[in-house]
Amino acid sequence: MGGETEFFQVFLDGARVPDAQRVGDEGNGWKVAQATLSGERQMVSGASSGGVDRIGGGSTRHLIRLARQLSADGLPGGWDDVRVRDRLVRLYCEERVRAWTNHRVRARLAQGRAPGPESSIGKVHAAELNQRVQEAAADLLGAAGTAWPGAASDEADYAQSMPAEVRGMLRSRANTIEGGTSEVNRNVLAERVLGLPKEPDPWRGKPWRELPRS
Repeated sequence: MGGETEFFQVFLDGARVPDAQRVGDEGNGWKVAQATLSGERQMVSGASSGGVDRIGGGSTRHLIRLARQLSADGLPGGWDDVRVRDRLVRLYCEERVRAWTNHRVRARLAQGRAPGPESSIGKVHAAELNQRVQEAAADLLGAAGTAWPGAASDEADYAQSMPAEVRGMLRSRANTIEGGTSEVNRNVLAERVLGLPKEPDPWRGKPWRELPRS
């Protein structure tokens, strides 16, 4: 939606890995993959994982600067509006909570331990928080967030001239899908944090080579 193309697939047919270069025990690749996925979730929810149009970064600080500039220009819907201030401060507080959760994960990594369920907590919260942050940015732009210079008939020109806040809002729709969907991560939290029973799986504990293929 934002003029970017990020999805791709890589298929490796007949690939062979020497034992000296194998990570983990034979038949235990899924455990290694889970550790990799936890690292990815931590990466995309980290406080320094991007700018205003990505998960994390100084998003709420950007919004506060934008709101203050609107008020300085005498325009409505800026920092002088108590409802705007309340909305932005709430978002800022949520962002700080996310950063503190990430500190807990980094503490585990510093001890040589793999990222725990905290990475899923951060992923779910950061993805949904960033969507709310980017929606607030688009709201602050007002009419400027619905139209901008650039030839609509020229896709590249139209996307290039798109305000960063609008691009961020459109891009953020992918946040609850990439790095593991929010639904998958909530399952992880339900099972590994809350201790709820796992879904029935007759193949649990089996090596990857024995799993059925679709």
